[in-house]
Order: sequence, then structure tokens, then C-alpha cells
Amino acid sequence: MERLGRNKQEILDNLREFKAKGVIIRILNIPTTMIDFSAYDSKMQKMMLEMINNIMIEVMATFAENERDSILKRQREGIDAAARRGVKFGRPAKTFPESWSDDYKAWKAGKVTAVSLYKKYGMGCTTFYSNVKKWEQEHNIEHK
Repeated sequence: MERLGRNKQEILDNLREFKAKGVIIRILNIPTTMIDFSAYDSKMQKMMLEMINNIMIEVMATFAENERDSILKRQREGIDAAARRGVKFGRPAKTFPESWSDDYKAWKAGKVTAVSLYKKYGMGCTTFYSNVKKWEQEHNIEHK
């Protein structure tokens, strides 16, 4: 049931859409959905079974939504606990190449070009200038 949507409303909307297209939904956890309506002659019997199915689906969709909320809450608690322990998330920050300091000074002095440096380091123009900006911020160098 929880595979049909992220919350109760989405599940119900998807089920209505399937029903409008003539798709017959069978949910193993809801035995009344496994009943073949064509076997019933009475329109009243069909209506009663459909009403029971709708109620059961509402209840199961509510359980699915509550389970998802519970999973997300536990996930958030785990992330917060890991962060308090000092666990770092995401991609590790890139470090500057060993010769960056000397090359930066040479570039600023006009001894080498930016093109030669970003080719040397295998980076694009934008990345090179982003690194220059980051270097200047980290080393309190005023941008000129």
C-alpha cells in the first residue's frame, strides 16, 4: 500500500486514477479486494463490498502514512545523533594541490597565466577562479 504514494491523500488519488482507467486493484493485505465482483448478481452486494474495500483502503492508507512518518522521524533522529557525535555528511571538501600556494603567488605576480594553471591542475576556468576566491577568503587576501 505504501508503494502507491507518500501520504494517504496521494495513495487515494492514485487508487482513484487507476479505478477511473478501469484497473482492478487487488491488495493482498485486504482480503475483500480479492473478491471477484462479477460473481455477485445483486447490485447491493457489489455496493457493500466496494464500500467495505473503500473503508479498508482508507484505514490501510492511514497506517501506511503513519509508518512513513515514523520512518522519517527515526531517520531524522539518527542523523541528528550522528551529527552530535561529529559525523560529517556529504562529499568531503576538496583540498588545494600542494603547489597551489606558489602557483597562486606566481599568477598574482604575472609570471604565469591562469590558463596555464587550470590546465596544469586539470580544472576548468570557473573552477580555477572559484578556487582562487576560496583561497583568498581562507587566507584573508583582499581581492584586487
